[in-house]
Amino acid sequence: MDVIVGAVGVAVGGIFGFLWAKYRVRMARTNAESTAEGMLARARVEAQELLSRGEDEARAKADAYREREDAALEHRRIELKSSEERLSQREQTLEQRAANLAQREQILIRRENETTVLQAETGKLREQARSELERLAGFDANAAKADLLHQVEDEARREAMVLVRDMEIRAREEADRRARRILATAIQRLSSEVVTESTVSVVELPSDEMKGRIIGREGRNIRAFEAITGVNLIVDDTPEAVSVSSFDPVRREVARLALEHLVQDGRIHPASSEEMFEKA
Repeated sequence: MDVIVGAVGVAVGGIFGFLWAKYRVRMARTNAESTAEGMLARARVEAQELLSRGEDEARAKADAYREREDAALEHRRIELKSSEERLSQREQTLEQRAANLAQREQILIRRENETTVLQAETGKLREQARSELERLAGFDANAAKADLLHQVEDEARREAMVLVRDMEIRAREEADRRARRILATAIQRLSSEVVTESTVSVVELPSDEMKGRIIGREGRNIRAFEAITGVNLIVDDTPEAVSVSSFDPVRREVARLALEHLVQDGRIHPASSEEMFEKA
């Protein structure tokens, strides 16, 4: 009996549990469908809002683009109108200039014709006047022409002679000027060498130590030598040599001989300089 009751209870419990689980599955499905429908509805609303917003933005951009294009077209229309007006003014100006040129051309043609007629009449009058002068003067035009040509030839010959003489004078002056320029250049190039050769004599020394002895203490010896001989004694970096400089060749040669005697003697001081100068 207890077994039957227990079996019945288990069966009832199992049926109840099955029904409860089925109920929960149905409720979950209903909730899921409701949630999906809500999400779908919201998605539709958001999509509709996005679509509406996109249409508004597109419409606004299209309106702005249309306004810019309209403004650009209006600006171009104004520029084209201005260009057309300028072209029209230029055409009018060119037409006016063409009319003026045509009028001037007609005036020039008329004046040219008048000038031609006047030249012809002038030629006739000149011929008549020449014939009348020939008749009154009693000479032929050909003879007068020959005489005139002879006079012109003589005058041209005299002018040619004067021109040739002037050309010779100018050529001589130019030659003299060029010769002076060449001589001046040569003198400038060679004067320093010639002056050096004619004003300086070189005295050989046995060694460079002799230069110090020639100069002396505080330059005493060289100053005494220059004062006695009246020349300039040049002691420079030239090895084993000093230079005697003077424009007077006699003084320079005497000083050179005196200095050579001093170098050979070896005693260089003011008294020996005066002695060697007297000897030289």
